[in-house]
Amino acid sequence: MKKRIYLKRILLLLTIILLVPILIAFFAITFYKKELTELLITQAKTTYGLNIKIEDTKVSLFENWPNATIELTNVSACSDLCAKSAPPIFQAQSISVSFNLIKLLNKTFVVNSVSLHHGAISLLKDKNGNTNYKLIESTDTAKKGGGVQFNLHKINVTDIKLDFKNEERDKHIGILFRRNTIRVDSEGKLVNANITGNLKIEELLFKPSKGPFLKNTEAIVYLNTTIYLTHKSFFVDETSYAIIDEEKYSLVSFVQLNQEKKLTLKINAPEADFKKGVRLMNTKIRHDLAKITVTNPVAIQATIIAPIGKSADPELYVSMSGKNNNITIGNTSIPYNKVSFTGYLRSMGDKGQTTDLTNGAVVFNDIKGFVYDHPFTANVSIDDLKDPKIKIKADITIQGSKVKFKPGTDFILDGLCLANVDYAGDIAHLNNDEFLNEPQQLTVNVKFQNFSYRTATDQPAYVINGNAEGLNKNISFKGLKLETVGGNFTIDGSATDFVPYVFGKQNGFSANIQAFTNFMDLTPLIAKSFNSDSKSSEPPKVSKQDMKDAMEGAFHFAIGMKAQKLVIRNLIATDAYAEMNYANKTIEITKLDMKACNGTLAATGKLRNFTTLQANLNIKNMEVRTMFEQFEDFGQKTISSKKLQGTISLTAMMKGRLNEKFQLQAPDLEGEVQLKLKDGHLLDFEPLQNISTYFRNRDFKDITFSEINQTFRIKGTEMNIQNLEIASSVLNLYIDGIYSFQGETDLNLRIPFNNLKKRDKDYAPKAMGKEGRNAKALLLNAHGMPNKIKISLGAHSRDTTAVVVQ
Repeated sequence: MKKRIYLKRILLLLTIILLVPILIAFFAITFYKKELTELLITQAKTTYGLNIKIEDTKVSLFENWPNATIELTNVSACSDLCAKSAPPIFQAQSISVSFNLIKLLNKTFVVNSVSLHHGAISLLKDKNGNTNYKLIESTDTAKKGGGVQFNLHKINVTDIKLDFKNEERDKHIGILFRRNTIRVDSEGKLVNANITGNLKIEELLFKPSKGPFLKNTEAIVYLNTTIYLTHKSFFVDETSYAIIDEEKYSLVSFVQLNQEKKLTLKINAPEADFKKGVRLMNTKIRHDLAKITVTNPVAIQATIIAPIGKSADPELYVSMSGKNNNITIGNTSIPYNKVSFTGYLRSMGDKGQTTDLTNGAVVFNDIKGFVYDHPFTANVSIDDLKDPKIKIKADITIQGSKVKFKPGTDFILDGLCLANVDYAGDIAHLNNDEFLNEPQQLTVNVKFQNFSYRTATDQPAYVINGNAEGLNKNISFKGLKLETVGGNFTIDGSATDFVPYVFGKQNGFSANIQAFTNFMDLTPLIAKSFNSDSKSSEPPKVSKQDMKDAMEGAFHFAIGMKAQKLVIRNLIATDAYAEMNYANKTIEITKLDMKACNGTLAATGKLRNFTTLQANLNIKNMEVRTMFEQFEDFGQKTISSKKLQGTISLTAMMKGRLNEKFQLQAPDLEGEVQLKLKDGHLLDFEPLQNISTYFRNRDFKDITFSEINQTFRIKGTEMNIQNLEIASSVLNLYIDGIYSFQGETDLNLRIPFNNLKKRDKDYAPKAMGKEGRNAKALLLNAHGMPNKIKISLGAHSRDTTAVVVQ
């Protein structure tokens, strides 16, 4: 029982011991509350010229125990040196001021800490230059005088907004201190302060034309600072940092508020997210750098030197480096992979003058990586950061088999292409639509090393060697070597809009080409089924569909070709020259001249949609036997080259359709032929040999002709013959009807009776004209399939054996 009583007494004694100082503090601070408040108001007015209004005061014992605390509610402060209409410098729902309790009991008022809650520090300069923050020059009287003394060790800030506006120059700084603690340690003229907590940067707007920095940015800060009161400067040491958007930035800073008034800030981020870092920049820089995407972290070290109180851009020096990054520039969709680089950004004053961003630059050296999976090295520089201009110099090695952009989708590529690229222009135009337009300038020097293309895996390859030059959208070349399955060419020319086609921005391009070759054999590009001795139904190496697929798109070509010797199947030509255009799936031959068969050939024509053919042909003085031989008897077997002699000239206008093997489809062939034959011989021609039955004393094995000058109309496989007179060594006859190269022939033959007169071996054929056409004659009919033509008496009759005389 005694032990319990003893224990209760001890507890009561402890309670008294604990409550006594609290009660003393409560009564002391309550007693001095009004006096302390008046002292604070008076000292603010006399020392700084601030007029402070307080709605109420409260006593708080435990907020900063063992210090005594007075809470001032609904506080506002205005400068007496400014207009009465000027807004308050400071407003807060509450300010808690903590005093040293021991000294308070001795009526010495020393402030140890201050807490600010829910308010704003508003600094305003209007368009006329008037401010709301003009104060009396501060002295040390606040610390040494007989009023309230300040020996601050801690400042707590909760939801206090710093709002600075310069309407005269449209500047604005808005920072909300959400929950921050400032710990202070003073020693003479030296103050050490540690600042921690969370804040929101609404914006840092220094130049409206460039937009704000750190727009709506949340940050966690840890700053160790040393303040030099005498020199009006402070230093932020290397242990300081800020965390923004989960990225940590180490900070070192030196601020001078004396005559120089200058801020020096060094930021180090060894693994910075490029996109997040860009978001911290002002609107102008964000807009420019937003055109660049970088996938992996980048090491950044930045030094910023900014004047305080002057309208000038900061001096900057930023070093950057990265490894194995995937990068795109602009919205050109060009992928740069596995890129490593080092570079720097600088913007410094010129000869002691204020910084001008026109002297700024960004330089990247020793860039290495891959573009479209092709290795490249490059240097990039951006000059004039006020109106940025970019320069790119790059060397690219392109392996044809790895090309994934437009040409690689249209053709099968192989071989190597070495490209030297120079690009210069405004960053503002570095976008999908403008990066190749003036004043932007792209210069490309290309060296082809056995670079080949083909339309399909089973198609012949075209191999290119030589150099080409590109300027912006266009490319030109001279002396380019083109190897084909049929021969080799030297090519000069240019291609308009070729670069946009390469980048996939256009479906085709326009080209003007002049080609020269000593020898060209087009036979490998023509269907095997054209061969007269071929029995294979195998499709041609290049079918019409292949050509359609290869030329799909907005291609426009103008081609001139010279060939000293040209071979097309059995045709052998020399001094061949052709001019042709291609556009909208139409090939137009505007000129074709060549020497062949001891004569000349000229032609023009159009091939629409690789299907519909229209051609004009002019042949002069060709040797008819050679012509039929080299043109493979024109696909018919009735009149072979072995049965002909003489010289032939003709003009022809033909229309037709091509099948999938590039062969003329006979049913759709239509045209007119003007034929002129001199010194003609027809040897062992069966249809006329059949007539020899009626003229037994004459040699029909070698029939010579006078000049034949006649017009024929062709439709399908049939040739319509009207009023054709043949004056030969054996007889004169007139022919009308249909001659078919594949189907049934039906010809009426009119042989005047005066042919019955004897003719010597040296008889020179002579045309009889109207006299023979109107004379009495023997009428015969030639009819039947090729090589099976029979002669019967009578006109248009296959069955009669009667002799018809007119």
